Amino acid sequence: MPNSPRKKEKPDVYVVSGPITMGSALAVLNEGRAIIDGGENDFSLANLEGSDSAAIAVLLSWQRRAAKSSRGLHFYNSPAQLVAIAALYGVTGYLSGFPLDDTIHTGAQPLA
Repeated sequence: MPNSPRKKEKPDVYVVSGPITMGSALAVLNEGRAIIDGGENDFSLANLEGSDSAAIAVLLSWQRRAAKSSRGLHFYNSPAQLVAIAALYGVTGYLSGFPLDDTIHTGAQPLA
């Protein structure tokens, strides 16, 4: 599966590649859950591209899955587009490794 987190970047750091969209989210979600259930905690998002809001749902689900086992996840190298989507939904504080909402500047101008 090209969109799955199955390739290790470094020991215990999995690389999620390709897009996570509505069409691929379920497969990526399930594979990530299996990796988390296997004890892994770190995911690199550096190769994630063209993702939509489904990616946020997948990451939040993974975060909850790990929390149920009293473990935390950490996401590394989050693409700017994904950070912007998370900021729009106000959930960056729930995704370990993402900047806090008040530190994100998306380039949007306030309404006059």
